[in-house]
Amino acid sequence: MMEKLRRRVGDYFLNRKRKSLRRNSVPHALEAAKSALILCDLDDRNEFEAGESLLKHLLEIGLDVDLVGFTAKKELAENLIGDEHRHYFTKKDVNYLYQPSAPTLLRLLRKGHGILFDLNLGDSFPLTFVRAASNAEFKVGLKRKDKIEDLDFMIELTEGDGVHQLIKHITEYLNIFKK
Repeated sequence: MMEKLRRRVGDYFLNRKRKSLRRNSVPHALEAAKSALILCDLDDRNEFEAGESLLKHLLEIGLDVDLVGFTAKKELAENLIGDEHRHYFTKKDVNYLYQPSAPTLLRLLRKGHGILFDLNLGDSFPLTFVRAASNAEFKVGLKRKDKIEDLDFMIELTEGDGVHQLIKHITEYLNIFKK
């Protein structure tokens, strides 16, 4: 019961944040973006590996890339070490309403990335907040009812498709934009 109340109040403040955020959607071809933000759930191994793979690819083509990963655990796994491109946060880094409160993460959201890649296939409220609060010019991800307000371009997957297919489709469409 208390969890539902916290989530409802969190949703209320998230909707207020959405209304106050002023940004213009600017479609980008992949190479023209200059910078990218990747969101993934660290508790989903496929999402994390796909995020790492996308990070490497985008760095290879010369983009300034940041990967933000969230885990619902209190501590990061020992093998997860953040660096200049990888930023991780845990359950301890969110406030009572599940909103991220780490200063470095909040600074990262104001950075103004060219493209935001939302690889989160689940329902992680802290990642939802990051997606909504980001100043990215163009936000792409999985088509879902709860993401319509935040994403500018959505990909619908068929039954059985996963995050790797999502990335494949997103990159194909973003490459079409340059033509």
